[in-house]
Amino acid sequence: MDEKQSIVRNEFTYTPAPPFVSNRREVISGLVSYVLAYLYICMWTCPMSVESLGGSYLFWQNFYWLLFCGGFTAWELWYSRQQTCTKEHWLWLGGLWICAVSFCVLTVEGMKNFPLQFGRIWEGRVLLFTHLYAIYWVLCRSGRLLDGESSALVVFDGINGLITNPFQHFFLRIRSLLYAVTHRTKRKEKKINYVRLGYSLLAVVVGIGFFVLAASLLSQADAQFHSLLGGLLVQLPNWNMDTLTEYFSRFLFSVPVGAYLNGLVTGTLRQPKEMMEKERNSIRTSLNSLHKIPVLVWSVLLGAFVLLYLLFFWIQGQYLFGALLGGAPAEGYTVAEYARQGFFELCKIMALNFALLWVIAFSSETPLRQRTSLKLLSTALMGESVLFAITAFSKLALYIHRFNFTPLRFQSAWGILVMLVGCLCVLFQVWTGRKTARFWVLFTGISLALTVLY
Repeated sequence: MDEKQSIVRNEFTYTPAPPFVSNRREVISGLVSYVLAYLYICMWTCPMSVESLGGSYLFWQNFYWLLFCGGFTAWELWYSRQQTCTKEHWLWLGGLWICAVSFCVLTVEGMKNFPLQFGRIWEGRVLLFTHLYAIYWVLCRSGRLLDGESSALVVFDGINGLITNPFQHFFLRIRSLLYAVTHRTKRKEKKINYVRLGYSLLAVVVGIGFFVLAASLLSQADAQFHSLLGGLLVQLPNWNMDTLTEYFSRFLFSVPVGAYLNGLVTGTLRQPKEMMEKERNSIRTSLNSLHKIPVLVWSVLLGAFVLLYLLFFWIQGQYLFGALLGGAPAEGYTVAEYARQGFFELCKIMALNFALLWVIAFSSETPLRQRTSLKLLSTALMGESVLFAITAFSKLALYIHRFNFTPLRFQSAWGILVMLVGCLCVLFQVWTGRKTARFWVLFTGISLALTVLY
């Protein structure tokens, strides 16, 4: 009995986690996150009064925004300078700054109802795009993308950058700072006289107070000295309880923001590449485990979709291809109704086809390219999707020709182009076996950043 108990006890032996260890770079990074988080909060609230500083609210809002973006860029480049990564990270950094600068430029030139509108094409979403580019750039620059570069696992990369890494290391900053305080004496092998240090800091604070008081008295005693002093020193704000409460509130809100930023930048590099490889293999193993549906089942279903679309083309040919002929159908459709309704119908169909082919690729018992039936039917499905994309674009072109160009129609044109390139990438991969997901992700990211410039 005792022997069995000892076996069970040994089987469930608890292995303690390794002790937490930090370094100077993580401590400096934690301190930087406090400053950048405060600048980020200031971007939304502008703590300094417009009257004392001059300029408009939008000017100082853009000033804090660019200061934050510049600091964030320098922070990541410094912290990950020893990491090897692909050169594509410069593309994502470029997208970050295109969106960041466009946010400011379009705000100053075209904004009337801040903060509801930022830009001409994407409006407030420009700010959202900046955050997404920043998160993906950190993953790319840190060499922590699951495949080492942009790939078909982009969704899982996004989850890691947006949720997993920041929140998994949400308290890394405070742990690093506490580690620095508790282990500093051991590293230096000498004791610090904290009493003497405290008195010295107190003397500095008192000395600064006396210096400011002396300068104020001298400026009141002589008008010329007052004008000279006013040109050299920045006017101090009126420190009252409301001002202190305002600044403290901003600092309080910046604490969780800084913890998130530090978890993103510092915590991402704490993810060992071996763990990233393990996660990648686990995802691929899980996806491969879905290959259980017989090829015959998917062939029949896929063939049904292909025939359905062919039947739709045959019956609704005049309706679908009316834009290619330069006009709308005759049966009670205006150009506006025809173009708008047809466009959204075709976009939904293309999205449905992408989802269908993705499900088939990861659930078919035999890989798609190894069975001729699936290969041909997938080609037919994507060919029909290309035809849908061309038709949707012709409808949009007709709408623009009749009713002029608008930002919303520009977004629609970009969406059609992205889906069309996606269809062509799928066709190329089906027949050559070469991976095209990276090209499609890069094309989408670069083209999106370029549309922001309009």
